[in-house]
Amino acid sequence: MKTGYAIKIAVLGTGTIAAGTLIYLCFRPTSLTVFDWINAADLTSEVLALRGALSSLGPHIPEVLLSSLPGALWAFAFALTMGALWSGAPLRWSIPFLSTVPLMALGSEAGQGLGLLPGTYDPVDLLFYTIAILIGFSTALAGHDAPHQRPT
Repeated sequence: MKTGYAIKIAVLGTGTIAAGTLIYLCFRPTSLTVFDWINAADLTSEVLALRGALSSLGPHIPEVLLSSLPGALWAFAFALTMGALWSGAPLRWSIPFLSTVPLMALGSEAGQGLGLLPGTYDPVDLLFYTIAILIGFSTALAGHDAPHQRPT
């Protein structure tokens, strides 16, 4: 993997995770588990200050973006990173690793629907995750120059 390409993937992946985290911290209900972690890290006052500073934006953001976009951004970053790491590898090596992306993202939502995982099942999340995964894989592959061959 070329250095410039790796830096672009790292920046894009980190940026999308940061954006999703910001949405969660600023606009999602404080009853979510992540806020227990914030409290344990003794960051509650900082997060509450951030929420207060951005609170006027919340009513102008569509609810579907506040609820489904953070997970989709995570799925995009995961697909982007895995796609970049396994680009050019023989399929028998890459498929098991690449398949973890949709299995984890879509599987977590299915697990919620079946009551196996905490959270609320939402078919819109499935749609957002699917689109994000496709864009993440496509972005990783489109930005990669010549595929390299790993030993078989």
